[in-house]
Amino acid sequence: EEGEKRSAFGSRGMCRCVVKTTKRFDYVTKLATTTAELRAVASLRSTVFREEYDKLITIASAIASPQKGRILATVEWDRLEKAIANQNDIENGNGKALLLCVSAWLGGRCDAKVKDTILSEVDRSTLVAQEGCSEEPAPVIGSLDLSTKLPKDVARVVDESQSLSAGVSSVAYVSNVGVLSGARCCGVAGAMLEFAQDQALERGIEYVFTHAHKSEMHNRNLLYFKHGYVVQQSESNEEALKDTVLLGTSLLK
Repeated sequence: EEGEKRSAFGSRGMCRCVVKTTKRFDYVTKLATTTAELRAVASLRSTVFREEYDKLITIASAIASPQKGRILATVEWDRLEKAIANQNDIENGNGKALLLCVSAWLGGRCDAKVKDTILSEVDRSTLVAQEGCSEEPAPVIGSLDLSTKLPKDVARVVDESQSLSAGVSSVAYVSNVGVLSGARCCGVAGAMLEFAQDQALERGIEYVFTHAHKSEMHNRNLLYFKHGYVVQQSESNEEALKDTVLLGTSLLK
């Protein structure tokens, strides 16, 4: 269902954003960098990942659901703000882990029913004015993280691999991939992954890893399989990743 793609580039020649067209709506893929954008992404994740957050973060049962969502969003917002604040230090070579927050924003053209569905899933905190979107503030509809901070089993695979001769410095990890239910099945997750990989290549990263749940391995249309990822390790030694499979792909293909 994915259609026309238009890109815009910054002063350093790096891709600043990509505008894509589908049958139901347009959307813009870009890095989330401002406080308002990161807050919107955090709010999105408190909705998309609510079940996962509830398993990891204990919040008093007496607190109403909307308040829980705001608490979860604040925790994630703080994490993103601190990580993104390190980027200038990273460019100056201080050795801190890089984190890029890739986001997708609803464009100016959108089917009315789809827009109503999307807006019913989010609150005002997810709305930010974006270049290439409508004149009104647009909701964030998806996001993912790409980081050079690797889970232990990924770092172990890199250390043991003779083909990854450049070592850990040339590797990144994709996580927190999420899209609002009203915007799914339109290529948004794939577009964000492609954008993240392009950003990684521009920064000298040559290989990307991620984890997928074991229950998804039979699905040949899995997002990662469609983008060339292959199984690197079928079992994880980390408790939080015990039901997952490690996947990876080279960006130099």
